[in-house]
Amino acid sequence: MKKILSNPYNLTLISLAYFFVFGLIIQPLDSIFYGFVAIMQAPDVLTTDYLYIGGFGTALINASITGFITFGMLKFFKHDFKSGTISNIWLVIGFSLFGKNPLNILPIWFGGWLFCKFMRQDFNKTILVVLVATSLGPVVTVPWSLYLEGVFTNLPMAIGLSIVFGMFIGFIFEPIAANMIKVHDGFNLYNGGLTAGIMAIVLSAAYQSFGIYLAPVSYISTVYHYHILVFLLILSLLYIGVGLYLNPGSVRQAFARISEMNKTKNDYFTPFGTLVYLNMGLLGILGVVWAGILGLFWPGGFILHGPAMAAILSTFGFGANGKNVPSSVSLYIGVMIASITSPAFGLGDPGIITILFFVTCLCPIPTKFGYRWGIVAGFLHVHFATSLAGPAGGMNLYNNGLAAGFVAILLYPLIMAFVKRKENAMQ
Repeated sequence: MKKILSNPYNLTLISLAYFFVFGLIIQPLDSIFYGFVAIMQAPDVLTTDYLYIGGFGTALINASITGFITFGMLKFFKHDFKSGTISNIWLVIGFSLFGKNPLNILPIWFGGWLFCKFMRQDFNKTILVVLVATSLGPVVTVPWSLYLEGVFTNLPMAIGLSIVFGMFIGFIFEPIAANMIKVHDGFNLYNGGLTAGIMAIVLSAAYQSFGIYLAPVSYISTVYHYHILVFLLILSLLYIGVGLYLNPGSVRQAFARISEMNKTKNDYFTPFGTLVYLNMGLLGILGVVWAGILGLFWPGGFILHGPAMAAILSTFGFGANGKNVPSSVSLYIGVMIASITSPAFGLGDPGIITILFFVTCLCPIPTKFGYRWGIVAGFLHVHFATSLAGPAGGMNLYNNGLAAGFVAILLYPLIMAFVKRKENAMQ
């Protein structure tokens, strides 16, 4: 059993099966079918909550199917497992609750494969970047949506544009993303969001030049708060249990090693192995407890929805690659301070709830420079994230990655100036 569970692919398969079975249990089968059809016809731009479009069970099954397809692609191309593999798989799974589905990711994957053929390089080396490129899944969906809305009247043209746009995104994404990480020195874990955001802004501008104005939408579920909490609690406890089972010794020893992990910038799997499962589970519990307490006591209400659940799942996945509990808490505090002090939005707003849990993509900042800077980063992140979805036409699902990129670009040199001043004072 230990040998089976030690393989991250096997535990991911178990997790995907959990999604699928839970979805079948929570929603009638005929309703799931019609819900899945509705998801395939949804616009997918921010914010299209699949829990609202098709129901909780349908959204879970879509996430499971998309996850299984992703898993199959990694195995087919004999992907060499890396620390980022776990986090990227969970990004795909999480965002399959709002914006990603099998139809809008496949053309992007094919474009990435064509790029590797063109460059005569191994697709295995680029495959994780191609997974990230699916953050622009709505780019594939937009022509189809415009046809349904009557803007485009030619169905073959709409389908053709969807496929071509997806392949184009997949083809050009890798070289742009490879250079984009240099501007923030890896302090934004969602580097692909920065890349995708800039590309989406350019595409949105191109649509406007043809008189087509794209804008974010707001299809948000409001009735699944406790369903989400229960689902995430079970998943988190599973990973905590597996993490402790695979790392024999006292619980105190396990948490001592977790403390070491909390001081590591990223890439947890290489030095800590299967102990990352424990960290993933703890991050999931943190999200559940934080959301549960706010749901009970926050004035005006605090209701989880599909995008917020996706944010917690992405935090969960990056528990193997850069996210930890103390750093996450400092970022949460920064978001809460920004929300409380701003007259424009409140912590209970659906978008802010999503931002609260996605802000953890900035974990390397408090991990490296201290939790005070985490609070500052969280505070700044809110203001960027609430302003950038519009210019991108809602086509960048990783809008928080775009916002975090700007925060890291702004904050990193400022922090280094303070560090240098401190070093000079000590000489």
